[in-house]
Amino acid sequence: NEAIGGLDSLDSKILDRHPILKYRVNNFRNNRNVRGIKEDDSQLCYLVLDDMAIAGDYHFPCIIYMREGGDPIGRVSPKMRVERYKWFMNHETHRDPICRENCLDVCIDHNNRVQGLQRLPERLDGSNLDWQAWRHGTPMELGLRCRYYSLCSVEGKRIIREKCIGWCPGEETLARPKRNQTGIAFFHNDEKFWFHIRNHEFKEIFPELT
Repeated sequence: NEAIGGLDSLDSKILDRHPILKYRVNNFRNNRNVRGIKEDDSQLCYLVLDDMAIAGDYHFPCIIYMREGGDPIGRVSPKMRVERYKWFMNHETHRDPICRENCLDVCIDHNNRVQGLQRLPERLDGSNLDWQAWRHGTPMELGLRCRYYSLCSVEGKRIIREKCIGWCPGEETLARPKRNQTGIAFFHNDEKFWFHIRNHEFKEIFPELT
């Protein structure tokens, strides 16, 4: 590509004076396109929590999503932030063709960086893990079977780490207290729920917390 070749030949002193240009040229040199999410990129869009695109009475995940004809998250209202958080928790960018094909390299880098620095689930008081929330869901709500080879598979650990919002030692949970187990809580499909996993499974999924 002649245009890319011209950029690639730019003097390093020029690039040092223009960091945005340098960032893009370095991406070209590494055979990286301006747009497009790869399989090993973050599957969550953290930008939707901080940025907002509004057209008329509707708010969208981002300007790109709105430009490409994607559906709005909802109407402009005092509940916008809650709606955007729900969208963030339930939307996988790899499965959305607009995100997958059009997301900018700088946005992808941001999400990858936040993913690497993602906050760990909070230590919850046992009263938060009650009967009602326990009845609302199981690992199958997340597409997981109940036992180790699903929970602790590569995909299982990814899903739990991305979706889990809190944890509590099993013996402290208000509902069904259990020794040698840990209660982990989720907010998924507009519902809060939790279930137990064994302590050795929790240690494997969240080694930073043990």
